[in-house]
Amino acid sequence: MAKRQVMAWDVRPSDWAVGFVQPYDAADCWQTRLLAGDSHDPIAWTEAVTARPPKWVDALMTLRNGIVRPFGLITNSKSSPDDRGFPVLGRREREAISGVSDSHLDFWVVTSIDDDMVRVATYVRLKNTFGKLYWSVVQFFHPLVVKAAMARAVVPSAQDGLDHHEYDE
Repeated sequence: MAKRQVMAWDVRPSDWAVGFVQPYDAADCWQTRLLAGDSHDPIAWTEAVTARPPKWVDALMTLRNGIVRPFGLITNSKSSPDDRGFPVLGRREREAISGVSDSHLDFWVVTSIDDDMVRVATYVRLKNTFGKLYWSVVQFFHPLVVKAAMARAVVPSAQDGLDHHEYDE
């Protein structure tokens, strides 16, 4: 399968997402076109992008975890009990929010589906000096990681035509 084209997009949290991500200190958003047969389920997309990254991202995360472990930071990027990516904090039919709160920063991943596009936005709230130092390094790698994960994502629609997640409203 050919890689998807991933492009930058304006960061604009929906009225619903604002309640989760405000205030934030840094944000970015990336989008790619949905292909025929792709799921329209934002949770399925969140899982594909955050729980199944490219091998080089796993290697980078292993390095990161070794560096930050002595500082007491969360070192398992797959922080949900079922190992399917970051914990889901809220969801609607076409939008889902997942994220993690740690001692140095909070972050949220907002995945939204609009017509024929999927968008993945990341919002970061820096909590202290260590968070600012950490983000000053990570901010350079973050876009590469998200773009690579989105470019290789395979997110087939459920066989029965219905995606498998319930939604909040």
